Amino acid sequence: MKRDEVMKARAAAQHLKFVDGPVLILPLKHANRQFNPQTLQPLGDLGTVYPTLRLVDDWGVLEVEDGALMGKEMKTTTVSAAGIDPSGLKGAGWHLTLKPGWTVRAGSRKGDFVVGSAGAP
Repeated sequence: MKRDEVMKARAAAQHLKFVDGPVLILPLKHANRQFNPQTLQPLGDLGTVYPTLRLVDDWGVLEVEDGALMGKEMKTTTVSAAGIDPSGLKGAGWHLTLKPGWTVRAGSRKGDFVVGSAGAP
């Protein structure tokens, strides 16, 4: 495959994983990120895919080993919710440690989840 074809195929797979498929969305307020800048993959207007990432924010810590999408406006991070465990704290290639007062609940689309404060609707 030519380089352009490989990049298009990767972008299509990432779009399926982080946009079309079930996702867990984490809000970003005071994010502290640790990542390898040489591995970042742009995904157009949607943001940037971080193949590996350690993300710390008000809600806790997200450890990613198989990709996360950081939104272009840097207000959310999305990981795949395919195969998410019943507690919502672990999925394929990621693990979430929530601080007290935060929870994982159903998102707006069927199969999606969102992290929010326990008292929020």
